[in-house]
Amino acid sequence: MKNLSQINNKREAVTAAPAAERTIERPIVREERVFSTSLTLAVIAVILVFNVVFYILASFFGLYFSPTKSKPQTLTGTTDAVFAEAIAKKRTVKIYFCNDEESVKAHDTGSLVYETAKLYEERYPDFIDIEYINIITKRDSKGNRFPLSNYTKNDEIIYKTSVIFECVESGEYKVVTDAYTGAGYADFYTLDSQGYILSYDGEEFFASMISWVLAQEHKKAYFTTTHSEQVDATFAKLLMAAGYESNIENLGESAVPDDADLLVISNPQSDFEIAVDGSGIAVATSEIGRLDAYLKRGGNIYVSLDPYVKKLYTLESFLEGYGIGLSESEIDGKIYRDIVRDSANAITTNGYTIVTDHADGALATEIAENMDKYSKNDVIIREAGALTVTGTAEALLTSSRSAVCENGGVVTKTGGTFPVAAYNTVPASDGEQGTVFVVSSIYMTVSDALVTNGYSNKDFMYSLFDYLYGAENMPYGCQSVLYDSSVLENLTMSTANIYTAIVLAVPAIIAVFGAVVVIRRKNR
Repeated sequence: MKNLSQINNKREAVTAAPAAERTIERPIVREERVFSTSLTLAVIAVILVFNVVFYILASFFGLYFSPTKSKPQTLTGTTDAVFAEAIAKKRTVKIYFCNDEESVKAHDTGSLVYETAKLYEERYPDFIDIEYINIITKRDSKGNRFPLSNYTKNDEIIYKTSVIFECVESGEYKVVTDAYTGAGYADFYTLDSQGYILSYDGEEFFASMISWVLAQEHKKAYFTTTHSEQVDATFAKLLMAAGYESNIENLGESAVPDDADLLVISNPQSDFEIAVDGSGIAVATSEIGRLDAYLKRGGNIYVSLDPYVKKLYTLESFLEGYGIGLSESEIDGKIYRDIVRDSANAITTNGYTIVTDHADGALATEIAENMDKYSKNDVIIREAGALTVTGTAEALLTSSRSAVCENGGVVTKTGGTFPVAAYNTVPASDGEQGTVFVVSSIYMTVSDALVTNGYSNKDFMYSLFDYLYGAENMPYGCQSVLYDSSVLENLTMSTANIYTAIVLAVPAIIAVFGAVVVIRRKNR
């Protein structure tokens, strides 16, 4: 063991060494530290960039990350009734895949579409026929020239992942092209707002597109604009599945078109225009005047309102004139919306995603009985305001008896059975009638409410189109392949925020870890 004097002698020797000898190693040590620090920072930067790129791809191209389905596909058979008339008339539908069979079968998202198409062809062999087209050579699988230009006359875009549906006898066709995700076949899926797959809806989408090309004409739906309306993509897709062609309409510039079968006012954030003294606007040309004129000539209006948006006095007064309004209460001298909470009949712990009941009216009963044929008839709705229903208006959906109205933690009303969806009919010219439907939430038709297991929002909407608006051949009861039911069943916004926070936290955690590594290396 070295004694203290030996150690001190060595220290003195080092101290007494010439300055040049004492400093000769310092540049090497500094260079090593600079290199080590730079390497660490570079690794951290690469990881951060990787995480950012991964997050962006996952957000916008979630369809690329295709989950594995848990069991083979089957058809429910609910489409038998939809196609019965066409089959009896010996009509034929061609389904063209714009790629060779093996490529479609091997495609990440196209493979499920291929399986569904084969199931339909096997179930209806004399009605449905599948063909594969090479869009580069413009020839089919038999080598015959395929007139591709016939399917681009309305500026349709055709890719290798496009699918073309055509009724052979009428020549009516529909081109389905995913021009948004880059992965292909997105229309056959339901995606969330981040682009992740929630469900595969092949059975329903095939049934819808086959019905589309069989139809002699298509109903027209128009969405109002210029009021910061918010339209969920899944709702627009639902309208297409119900046979509607969708357009937008600015009521400030023109009246509701004569061919409009349905006018949709989807979650407006600002109010509608009305004629008042001194405004210089004629009643007939105001937005409210045009809404009223459309109703009274037999039009149909679908309205979804956000109870958390400030009061839209003009639009709400118009709806109240037809017996449907948003319920309000006074708290400490201020007026608040009555928000429905039902702890006993909700699927979230906060009680704001409620399981609704069907009301007692004739139409509500008819819709409930129709839904019972195909699925459990419960409809879920989130963050809904209570409605007031007066005069000839009738409720369609209500909360259960255990519900209360609440705002800011203050219970404003008790007693349950608060209407959350209602309608009224309006006498129109020539013996016709118009209809106005109001739902007090923007979340009845969002993606995660329409594809849940055990709830039937989609069949309720199809029943609404069927019984209230006269649409035909709705694809009731079709099953979807769900990919993450635990996420789908939990519909709180906080859940979405948690998932987003977790994804965003990964780069932050790595950055902090890297900073700690750098600091520790500097302090060695």
